[in-house]
Amino acid sequence: MVKIIIDPVKLGNLEVGWWRAHHEGDKGKLLELLVEYNVNFYGFSQDEAKDAIGDLIQGVKYHDTREWAKAIDSVSKFYLRVKEKTELSFDPEEIANPVAMPLQPSFVLPKVGLHQVCLYFYGFS
Repeated sequence: MVKIIIDPVKLGNLEVGWWRAHHEGDKGKLLELLVEYNVNFYGFSQDEAKDAIGDLIQGVKYHDTREWAKAIDSVSKFYLRVKEKTELSFDPEEIANPVAMPLQPSFVLPKVGLHQVCLYFYGFS
């Protein structure tokens, strides 16, 4: 299994950066920061991150049009790439489907970032 070393400050700064870029409509900066985030969090190369993010972005587009099955399928593909890269053991479809997530009182999805969801499922919480 690949050892993941996480710098939570760096990841937090990247997450805030891509969130700001999204809300400012700066798609170029958003993509740049998402790539860097995925390189730092999952160990993707720049090219691998760009390729994987395509699935995630497609999932977000399907989410926005309320095409839930397609959204889950696209995001599952993203997490399958994460699983293959990290060699961690998890079900990509379970992570992609927030309805299937086992919620605990301390875990409220709207108040956490994507990296916190991943940490939860990878057992680092």
